Parts: sequence; structure tokens; C-alpha cells
Amino acid sequence: RLSFTDGMGHAMVHATLFSISWLPLSVGTGTYYITRCSSMSYFLSNSLLSLALSGILISCMVIAFDCWDRRQFKEGFLYCGTVHVGTALMILLLNFKSNGCIISIPISLVISVVMCGYAMKTWWTRTANEKRTDDDSDSLIHQTPVAVVREER
Repeated sequence: RLSFTDGMGHAMVHATLFSISWLPLSVGTGTYYITRCSSMSYFLSNSLLSLALSGILISCMVIAFDCWDRRQFKEGFLYCGTVHVGTALMILLLNFKSNGCIISIPISLVISVVMCGYAMKTWWTRTANEKRTDDDSDSLIHQTPVAVVREER
């Protein structure tokens, strides 16, 4: 739960900074199109990229905390760092091409869905194990007492 809320906070900061950077463009009528991505509104493309990056950041936090708990620091750092930086560079480099947003947005959304699926699997496995150990410990407490019968000789 802590990793999810930490990832949510990280994603909200990113989305807030993206939104603040759009404010100067939103002063006026209509929507805004740029020449690099003329097929899609600037605000729509940035909203979809914010959604994708939010999913990636939240799932990276869940996976990083899981690796931290299992003491696999190097694997968690490499996996989450590579996905985070790789996605950001992919979006940046593809958006330099004409209509690159048509390629970068679906790819980042697919990466986000895959990462969220993996994070959900990780979370489900961890909470199922915790529930199983809680049930095992509770079953020892709540067992019916066994009567001990002594044989007299």
C-alpha cells in the first residue's frame, strides 16, 4: 500500500507539472495544435502521455518497493530505472519526428498497461502470501482446544 501511494504521489507531481506547463497555451479560444503533431490536439496528446507516465511511475514504485523488501536492490533499480528513463527518452526522441506523437503515445500506453499488469501480479502475490501467513497464525490461536487424556497406571 505504501508503494502504491508513493507512486501515486510521484505521478501526481509529474501530472501537475505537465499541467502547469500547459497553462500559458490554454489562455485563449479553441485548442492548440503544433506542427510536429498536427493530427492531435496538444492537450490531448499531453493528457494521454501523463496518463501513461502515471501508470508507469505507480507500477515502478510497486516493483521497486517489492525488490527492496526482497533485498534485490540492483534488479529493482535497473528494471525501474531502465523503464522510466527508456520511456521518457522514447517519447522525447519520437516527438522530434513529424507526427511522432502518433507512435509514441500508443507505445507508452502499452508499456504502461504491461507495467501495471506486472505490478498488479506482484502486489497480488505479495498480499496473498501475507493473507496466507495471517490465516496460518490465526488458525493457531483460534483452534479448538484438545483434551489431553492421561492414562493412569
